[in-house]
Amino acid sequence: MKQLAFYLKTDRCVGCFACVSACTNENRSRTSKAFRAVRNDLDSFYLSFSCHHCSSPECMRVCLKHAFSKRRDGAVVIDDSLCDGCGKCEAVCPFQMIRIETTISGLKAKKCELCTDRRENGQEPACVEACTSGALLFGDMERAPLGSSADWQTLAEAGITRTYTDPSTRVTLPKPKIRYFLSDE
Repeated sequence: MKQLAFYLKTDRCVGCFACVSACTNENRSRTSKAFRAVRNDLDSFYLSFSCHHCSSPECMRVCLKHAFSKRRDGAVVIDDSLCDGCGKCEAVCPFQMIRIETTISGLKAKKCELCTDRRENGQEPACVEACTSGALLFGDMERAPLGSSADWQTLAEAGITRTYTDPSTRVTLPKPKIRYFLSDE
């Protein structure tokens, strides 16, 4: 089974939130909020996050209704007809990327599903397509995206998070900046 992944070049992300806006627009029939967030937790660079479609998703493990499934391409998706909105998945997600929302048919879990409809039509996820700086990429986890020669790291290798779920997102960290100061003499 292949595993699709988001790739984030943190040195190119400018925190413009175009990915968040695109996610909101693409999923407006499913939810009122974006499934993607931009964070500046480390004060030195921005992180654009959504569901990481983990190799070992904890949300799938704890769901008693078996509403979560992992597609052949690695996307973790929810079957709304099986979800009872109990909230166990929301509680165990180490990235807080699942939320319980009120729908016409009751409480339901909602999350990023890698723009499955768009990908089936040969398009990239909306967030990737909207990224104006080229910081957010998408592709097979085993092969870095074309035109990308960066050293990709897992979130744990980059020191961003430690988790047992093995998230598929890969990042490159910015190189340390060298600063030169002119003397007054």
